[in-house]
Amino acid sequence: MVDMKKYFYQLMTDSRRGWLDKVIQALLWVLSLGYCVIVDITRGLYHCRILPSYRAPKPVVSVGNITTGGVGKTPLVISLAKILIAKGLKPVVLSRGYGADGFLGSFNDEAKMFKELLPQVLIMSGANRRQSIQQAMASEMVDVFLADDAFQHWPLKRDVDIVTIDAANPFGNGHLIPRGILREKPAALGRADIFVLTKTDEVATTQELCSQLHTMNPKALIVHSRHAPIHFRDVLTGTTYHLSYLHNKKVIVFCAIADPAFFEHTLQKLGLQVFKHFTFMDHHIYSEHDLKIIANQARSENINILVTTHKDAVKINLFKNVLQGLAVFSLDIDLQILEGRNELIDRIISLQSR
Repeated sequence: MVDMKKYFYQLMTDSRRGWLDKVIQALLWVLSLGYCVIVDITRGLYHCRILPSYRAPKPVVSVGNITTGGVGKTPLVISLAKILIAKGLKPVVLSRGYGADGFLGSFNDEAKMFKELLPQVLIMSGANRRQSIQQAMASEMVDVFLADDAFQHWPLKRDVDIVTIDAANPFGNGHLIPRGILREKPAALGRADIFVLTKTDEVATTQELCSQLHTMNPKALIVHSRHAPIHFRDVLTGTTYHLSYLHNKKVIVFCAIADPAFFEHTLQKLGLQVFKHFTFMDHHIYSEHDLKIIANQARSENINILVTTHKDAVKINLFKNVLQGLAVFSLDIDLQILEGRNELIDRIISLQSR
């Protein structure tokens, strides 16, 4: 099943070009037309108020995108939560909760990451955002809700829609799911309030993209950011180390994120020698078998260092015994705002007078 998921993702990103691949891509294009119709109808039903949308008693800031994963939503939510706390506000994070419900689902990697990096913040995980909001309001004081991955969540009204856009790959191949990675047509960006361009340090210029976005939505604020490595963390002990700690070390990498190539690129820029990279589909739930394969590969090559992402590190606690004798590190990343930080925060802070 995992291999098939990888195969279809390669088709969606035009990474495969054989004649059979082209036939399947044509079929996926037909399915994408149906997907587009469903999206348009659903949006229309909520826009015309045939289906109801819930207005929360406190401001809701959505952080979303129009492509599938790997853009930087989760790091941005974490960064915004920390900024709001420093401003004396009480944020609550609404996590979509992949495969989980309640306060913190057992296999919800993003919610676990939020909980670990934002220990003072209430994390509500679940697909029913209204229920999560009502539970949060009943349990403690709330100033603002940060809704992760809510740009297409029509049942919830938002006060500010922030859309993250990968500056290096803003719209994929231009096709909708399942032929491409677009969740909606780029024209949907017309309803956004703020664009946060991520990975801007990976491109020569953002001028053309900014011009394109300004044409689509002249009123939206455009913010520039980058993924900034902070430190390495020992997954087994929690000890943090300087970014130079693994310089020139031969390592084996594993991750289950939407953009594994960017993660490997980041490690190489830090001077690590990546011997092998095990990649899994985004939100993959690791099994003991998965980690045994990785650990056995490391031992057979006399490599005693494994490196993964923070998002992956929170999912391997049950199998630490499999990794005995190996050093396992995660790379902690911060989303650093380069341009537009004050304007972004001012727009969120101003919601308190709603």
